[in-house]
Amino acid sequence: MSAESYTRVFKDYCSWPDKKSFRLGNFIYNDKSGQGKKGDLDFNLIINSPYGTNISFSSSKDTAVLNILFNEEIDKVLKKLAAIRLLIGENYVKTIMQKKYNKLEDEAKEIILKFLLESDIELKVMKRKLRRY
Repeated sequence: MSAESYTRVFKDYCSWPDKKSFRLGNFIYNDKSGQGKKGDLDFNLIINSPYGTNISFSSSKDTAVLNILFNEEIDKVLKKLAAIRLLIGENYVKTIMQKKYNKLEDEAKEIILKFLLESDIELKVMKRKLRRY
């Protein structure tokens, strides 16, 4: 799969209950390939991949940056998911592999969510744990 073959920027919105309104923005996955670009909507939420060294975005009044550090547990579960996915694609005991994949995918979601909530988020000049929001 080439670096250009998948989407990194997603249109999103967040509610603004005090004003009975909402804000349009961008959810950007920054894999440091240079393919993701900030948008010109009301906000940008950027998640920096732990796989890479070049962080190309910084926070501002309309841009929050979530920096994810490398984690061995997440890396291990993602490698297993990728391996099982390849086996499914090759029709290797497909039903058993699909069950393993579904179970591991649920486990991966829990691990990743837990890790994201413990990560730091930067907005303008402040840096806090995401869980505080």
